[in-house]
Amino acid sequence: MKCIICGSEGVKKVERDGDEYYLCDKGHLEPRVKLPLGDFSARQTSKGLAHVSVGAVIKDGDKVLLINRRKYPFAYTIPAGHLEEEEPEKAVRREVEEETGLEIKDFKLVGHYAPFYDPCRGGADYHEWYLFGAEHPGGDLRMDSEGKDIGFYSPEEIKSFKLTIPTRKFLKELGIVD
Repeated sequence: MKCIICGSEGVKKVERDGDEYYLCDKGHLEPRVKLPLGDFSARQTSKGLAHVSVGAVIKDGDKVLLINRRKYPFAYTIPAGHLEEEEPEKAVRREVEEETGLEIKDFKLVGHYAPFYDPCRGGADYHEWYLFGAEHPGGDLRMDSEGKDIGFYSPEEIKSFKLTIPTRKFLKELGIVD
């Protein structure tokens, strides 16, 4: 991993007010770094480098599962993450289980999005997205190290949340938020 400002490889994780940042040996403190490309799927596009990501809108009645992130972009998000040289269906199962402890089996692709502006902590400013929909499969939620809070929230509750760029886009397109 390299500093997103100067490219230095001397980078370490540090915590500030419960959130994760990166400090390089030149003193740059940033919420983002440049990660090695071999770690996950990425494509060169006309807009630049785009990481390929998956996400899942998991509902329990009218409530939606969201995670309040302690890593950049420090906002509420659906369970999501980068593809790791795998099919999107496998990636979404993996990401949901890693981030929530839930095992989704019945889910469907509800959208495939061309790269749009969505800066991540891994250094890319654009992401291509595969969005899946699922119902709560049952079981207890378990939050991983990326989250500060996790739960199912009503559209009314979500209105007051700071949402990640893709989460706001997806929930709006699905008619869950305005």
